[in-house]
Amino acid sequence: MPIPFPKIHIAESVLNRMMNAIEDIEPMFPSINAQPIPPADPIALGQQIEEQTSVPPQPVAMPQDPVEAGAAVEGIFGGSPLAGAVDGMM
Repeated sequence: MPIPFPKIHIAESVLNRMMNAIEDIEPMFPSINAQPIPPADPIALGQQIEEQTSVPPQPVAMPQDPVEAGAAVEGIFGGSPLAGAVDGMM
């Protein structure tokens, strides 16, 4: 005949075992706690962004195909490239 255990008692026992295991592991592995990352220097970060964006992008030639050109123009101005392609076909 099995011994009946109340459900709450088993759950508390499992949680206690897990907490004990965690407490035993922490002294062995102190690197589990992540070191705080110092905040980035905003001046250096701004200089880095300026250096990366100071070179203007090279201009791109428009395609010769009117369908592709229509799609490109419509996409540049924030519209639907499909609508631009349809306009280029007409």
